[in-house]
Amino acid sequence: MRPASVLLRSLSVASALVALGISASQAAITVTVSAAPGEPAFRLSDSTTPLPDGMHYQLGTFASVPDAGDAQNNPAVLFSIWQEFTDGIDDTIVSIGEDGGLALGDLDGDDSFLGKVIYWWVFNTSDGLAPAADFSNVTEHALFTGTDGWTFQAISPVISTSENLTFFTGSLSGGNIDLAAVPEPASALLALSAVAPLLMRRRR
Repeated sequence: MRPASVLLRSLSVASALVALGISASQAAITVTVSAAPGEPAFRLSDSTTPLPDGMHYQLGTFASVPDAGDAQNNPAVLFSIWQEFTDGIDDTIVSIGEDGGLALGDLDGDDSFLGKVIYWWVFNTSDGLAPAADFSNVTEHALFTGTDGWTFQAISPVISTSENLTFFTGSLSGGNIDLAAVPEPASALLALSAVAPLLMRRRR
């Protein structure tokens, strides 16, 4: 039988290892999103109406550079490979004073994102909720990144819509970030129905 002092020492070491394991698994980095009155604000695709308070934005990354055509025409496909960086807190659009359509807050995520490119995705949804996994409730959106390269860093990066931006869908115009309308599924089906006879003819 092991002496009590040795047993307690073993338990202490085990507890320390467990604590380290928990600490490592919870290691996180924070990205601060900063907006202020007068900075570019989010507008709907009409370029006039502010994105309503409570609508969601997400930071994240892709394994490779996204295709602008997919972002515009097949956003649900692109969303299926989207790697979101967030704990679901502080990721909604707000008004500051008389300026609506602004985004600010601290977003936390795990350190597996370190060194990866930051992309910013903003959504207008039909039900006011975060985007559904199949993108079915998203009516308008904008996807962009920083021209000079935003990356997830150990020291909290601060990103803002006042920086140089590269858009995959949506645009920056007149000091506003304009969202792009999501193509209606009916339009996609109409296009498919037009192509289907050609494909069938080719098989004969």
